[in-house]
Amino acid sequence: DLAASSNAFASIAHPTRAVRAAYDLHGVTVSTEMGASSRESLFGVTQLQPSSYAMASLGVARSRWSATASGGRLDEPDGPLGSLIPGGTAFSMPAATDFASLHADFAAVPWLVLSGEASVGRTRARSAFLSQAAPLISSSWRVTARTRCAGPHDDCTHFELDLAQPVDHIVERLASD
Repeated sequence: DLAASSNAFASIAHPTRAVRAAYDLHGVTVSTEMGASSRESLFGVTQLQPSSYAMASLGVARSRWSATASGGRLDEPDGPLGSLIPGGTAFSMPAATDFASLHADFAAVPWLVLSGEASVGRTRARSAFLSQAAPLISSSWRVTARTRCAGPHDDCTHFELDLAQPVDHIVERLASD
């Protein structure tokens, strides 16, 4: 169960390979994870540079609730926050984003789980034509209500209501060179 699939910033890397190590000590979990995308496309190798991420997490789980705090870094050689500005040109803009996330689940009743997640990131990008006076600040949040089976088997019908803001960035004080 890789965190990149649910973390707003790590998922921007679109990892095709990843590794995770975790240690669980009676409901407290410490983990680290890193992954990267691939340079391969449907018809061969591309000129795109793979994006990568590395993150560490600390999680606590109890009978009715769990919480996880994560922090990491997203490196994007082809442009900030999922954009595509190919390297090797004067317009290239490699970027690095440091991010932090909090996630919590609460079992309100045995068949209903309420979840919340919030993430924030600081992005620094470099370009021959554009310099940043301050980092770009990004945020993401999600609230979810989902049903689950009360028994040991997962063969019942589920319902999930999810309201989310994907990664949204605030551009602050960009200065042109």
